[in-house]
Parts: sequence; structure tokens; C-alpha cells
Amino acid sequence: MKRVRHGRTTVDRTPGRRGQGATENPESDEGSVAVPQQTSAEGYRLPPGYKLLRQAGTGRHSSVLLCAEEATGAEVAVKLLAVTVDGESTRLAAHSELLSAGAAARHPCSVTVEDAGFTADHRPYLVEQFCRGGNAQAKLANSGPFPVDETIVIGTRLALALHSAHRRGVLHLDVRPANILFDENGDALLADHGLARVLQRSAPQLGAVFDPMFVPRELFGWEKPGPAADVYSLGATLYALLNGEPAYADAGRTSWSALYAEVLRGELPYPAHRHDIPDPLLILVRRMMSANPEGRPPLTEVHRSLRSLLSPSSATKVPALEPEPAMESPLPGWDPADDLTPEEQAAVEQAGARAQDEAKRQSRKRLLAATTALVVFAAAGTAATLVLRDRGSKPEPKASSSASTAPGPTSSAAPVQVPSDKLAGLMPLNVQAVKANGNVQITWKPPKQAAQVAGYVVRAVVPGGGEPLQKTPNGNEPAVVFTAGSVTADTCYTVNAVISVDGKFQFAPSKELCRTTG
Repeated sequence: MKRVRHGRTTVDRTPGRRGQGATENPESDEGSVAVPQQTSAEGYRLPPGYKLLRQAGTGRHSSVLLCAEEATGAEVAVKLLAVTVDGESTRLAAHSELLSAGAAARHPCSVTVEDAGFTADHRPYLVEQFCRGGNAQAKLANSGPFPVDETIVIGTRLALALHSAHRRGVLHLDVRPANILFDENGDALLADHGLARVLQRSAPQLGAVFDPMFVPRELFGWEKPGPAADVYSLGATLYALLNGEPAYADAGRTSWSALYAEVLRGELPYPAHRHDIPDPLLILVRRMMSANPEGRPPLTEVHRSLRSLLSPSSATKVPALEPEPAMESPLPGWDPADDLTPEEQAAVEQAGARAQDEAKRQSRKRLLAATTALVVFAAAGTAATLVLRDRGSKPEPKASSSASTAPGPTSSAAPVQVPSDKLAGLMPLNVQAVKANGNVQITWKPPKQAAQVAGYVVRAVVPGGGEPLQKTPNGNEPAVVFTAGSVTADTCYTVNAVISVDGKFQFAPSKELCRTTG
């Protein structure tokens, strides 16, 4: 690692550039600079027992110093956070959280934390394993997107590290390429477990301590973050490794509001200039970056899915570990409400409670109506298919005066298709069928006017088979699975969005898909 050239640092504060390339040393252990740093290595006050060798890098809220442990001579990284914590009670709380961060890092896929505390000038510090291989953000800047195999290896290792930290009650809340470090063997390690929380609690004046390009809606204030927030950030990080930059980089370079709108919309663009990414990997990343936390897979599933995609040559780069089965309750992460006064907080909670009650009432009404419509739609579709099949094998009956009044397979209770001029905005998009382990997973993107969707019905028509198969997803999650043996390679699939229009229901079918990949 090269020595730092002491001099002037230009800080780019454009939203789309936070966490990218704003360092003096491109091989630094952090990704960017957002606070003034000392320019003289001699100006740092180290914890006792360590001798400064050189400055290793600077980050948005910290400096990393390569030091020697005086007792053993071992080289370590001392990370000094760029805040001064006044008040003994605040320091005690921060120290407890630093210790929790250290405990969370006790995993083969995390950067080891050996000590934590405060310097004589009340700055928090961590003593960590020194990683000589730089970080993933620097590699992106220098070499461009990562190979698919390496991305899968990194994702599998980080899923293990995050799950282990969650079991110890620690959320990361700052997963991004700059926090993926590489040791001398080239193995990826996750750094900075829990530091976002320590910074926010100790120095709320810093404002947002996360990189907005890699965080879900929870960090923008929708709800308190939980484990699903780290799942989103891991997915966003994997996307950036494959794409060369974050998913919503263009919006982020415009403004926070534009970026926020893209996060809520959740429509991922296909990684540019990549044709080697397997569909199951993209499907997984898309689910991980779902706008709704409930739509994201748990880390155990993320780990299992990524491990199944490892090539034989890459499998040796991931520890032969499985996520531990039990999970402790995570410590609460940073919440934007932490910055409110008690009076403001009380007002927000009262307004939120009223809004939540009303939302629950509306949700119950909507759910009941949608469920009824889905049942009617399914029944009507099955009956219609049977009639069409019968008509194909029998002569058409002669018209009679009673034909117009006799009950048919459809009725006024069944939804009708939306008008053709409105179909483009209401039909599910980008339907895909991927075969894995004998099962077939159907995924899609919500329509442009997703707010009108009450639910989905996926129909599978097996050529020469019996009745069409029909499945409804869990909530509005854009995915269902047809089990092995129930469908064939030439089965055709249609995803129908059930639309609520003036209290009545219509359906908007997707384009029929008759091709399965995988």
C-alpha cells in the first residue's frame, strides 16, 4: 500500500458521488471523505500501547492508521472516528456499542476487531485486523465491474457475516463496496459492523451517516430499520459490483429526492454491457432490493441461493459454514426520528398512530375485496378454459332463443379485461420463468400504475394437459413457484394483475411467456 501524499483533498458533495473516489489514497480502507481530516500523521492521538507507522487511509467519518502493537510488534489498523464525544454517559453508551460492534465481527468473513474505546481527546477508536488488499470500491474505480464468480463469492461471504452479526443483535446499516476489504489472500471481509449506529448516537450533528446510494427506504425515514435493511444494502452492493456503479447512480447524481423516488419505485435497470449474469442471480438481487422490507428474502435464503450459484473453483473461497439457526433480537438501528425533540416525537407518533389505524382499516377492506375477486377470476378462468377445450372437440350447437339467457361459464361477478387503451400501463412487465432444482419460478415487475393493483394471478397452461394451473403470490410479491412435475418446458405462463376500478375489479394480462430458462 502506498504512502499517503499529504496535501489538499477535494470533497465532492454531489449525492451520486458520496462514497466514491473522494480520497487522497485510492487504496484507502474507506471509500470517501465527508469531514475534514488532519493532514499530519503526528497530529493523531493514539490509544496507549500502539506506535504509529503511517496513515493508511481516510474515510467519510474516520481515519485509518497502520500501527504496531508495542507489546508484540504486530501490525494492526487503528480506526479513529472523526467525532469527539462529550459527556461521560454518552461515552459509556458509545463504548458499549463499540464493544457490540467488536463482538459482531467475530466471524471468518468479517474484519476482526481486537480492541475498542476512546482516545485521551474523547475520540472513539477501533483496533482492527489490517487488510492489505484494499477495498471493493477502489477495485471498482481501478478495474471496473467484478466478474460474476467473484461477485457471488463476495455475496456469499457477506451474507454469512451479516447473519452472524444479526444474531448478536447488531445491524450493520452501512454495507457498501468501500466496507468490503480484502486480506493478503484476497478473501473478502466485511468491515464496520454497527459503526453507523455509534456515529449517529454519538454525533447526531453529522446528519446522514450512510451512503444514500446503497440504503433502502427505511434509512430515508419510512420505518425503523431491521435485518431487511442490511439485505437491501447487500443487494445494492452486489448490483454495483456487477454494474460498475450503483443501480440508481443517475438519479443520485441529480438529487436526493430523485434518488429517493427511484428507491421507492424499485425498478432495477439491467446492468449495462453485461450478458454473462445468470438470471437466478439477477432475480435474487431484484428481490433483495425490493422497496418493501417484507418482500426481501432473509439472509439464510440469500446465503443458500448464492452458494448454489458458486462454481466448483469458487466454492473453496467460501467457508464451509451454514448460518446459525437461532437469531437474537437486533439492537434498534438509527432512526431519523432520533433527531426530533420529545414534543415533535410525540406529535409524530400520534399522527402515525392515526394514519396506521386508518391504513389498517383500508387494507382489510382492500384485502377482502381483492381476495374475492381473485377467487372469482380463478374460477371464471378455469371454466372458460374447459368450455373452449370442449368446443374444440365437439360441434358447435345451433343457436337457440334460450342460449342468450342460459347461465354461462362467466358472469357479471367475474372481472373483465381492462380496456385495450389502458392495458399498457396496467399489465405486469418483464415476466420471466427460471428453472431451478426442478421447480420453475415466475417473476415479473409491477405495472407502471402499480397503485391500482389489488393482487396477481399467475396462470400456467400445459400443452395437452388438464386444467390450467393458477397461483397467487404472497401479498403483492412479484414471484410464484410451480413445483417440479407440475409444469413442462413448453408450458406457457401469463401473469394477470387484478385491478380495482371504482370498486369493481378488472384484470390486465401480461404478454404470454412460453420459454423457460435455466
